[in-house]
Amino acid sequence: MADTARVFLLRIPNRAVVEGNIVSVDPLAPVAGVSLQKYAELAVKMRLAGNDRDVCARIAANDGIDRSSWEQATVEWSTRLSSEATRGAVVSVYYRHY
Repeated sequence: MADTARVFLLRIPNRAVVEGNIVSVDPLAPVAGVSLQKYAELAVKMRLAGNDRDVCARIAANDGIDRSSWEQATVEWSTRLSSEATRGAVVSVYYRHY
């Protein structure tokens, strides 16, 4: 095994396994360079786009966020906003910027 720790992401929100141990991840940490504040601001701009991923990607690109980063951020921020484990820390900050 290499000297560097291997990280395996699980479907447990805000947890990662490092060498067999579960470690916490800050629920307010940016995802793919997208802060919670930026995610909320873009969500406002995207309200009328509905589920049109192409339109949302263009809106994100106008704010300097590439499609891949936006899609990764969308999945993770949605998970953090809906997870019992992180909802309390994330929702109030989100709605302050929405």
